[in-house]
Amino acid sequence: MRSIVAVGLMLLVSCSTVSSQRGAKGIEAFHPSEPFTVRVSAGNEQLNTFVREYVSEEFGRFLRISDSAEYGGTIDVTYDAVTQWNAYGTWQNSTMLVVIHSRSGERLWSAEYTYKGGWKLSSFVGTTVAESARTVVKRVARRFAKEHDF
Repeated sequence: MRSIVAVGLMLLVSCSTVSSQRGAKGIEAFHPSEPFTVRVSAGNEQLNTFVREYVSEEFGRFLRISDSAEYGGTIDVTYDAVTQWNAYGTWQNSTMLVVIHSRSGERLWSAEYTYKGGWKLSSFVGTTVAESARTVVKRVARRFAKEHDF
């Protein structure tokens, strides 16, 4: 019985978390015609490219994404991941910060997602840093869509 309670407490304490915050203007600040560029800091150029494409694909469902929008807003993404392992497998724990700014630099929306891959069944499918990034981007984009009724 004690071991069941201990495992349950570990799962509750170690779950992935997401928090987000809307800017002062809210949804009316997102103009469908305003393009957004995606800027990524993920540790190396290859991972930057993966994350940039994942964000462009997922957020492109709701916002107009442009690779060369010099007068548009920005989606700034910071991503960090750590590979962990034990006798049963390998997984990723990661943190992603996403901040969406208007063309004038005003913060429109932000989110932080802390992914505890060792406690998720999906983590044993996504065992590379890029695969865990894809999972996290999808979840952050889903949160964005839900909060803005897309």
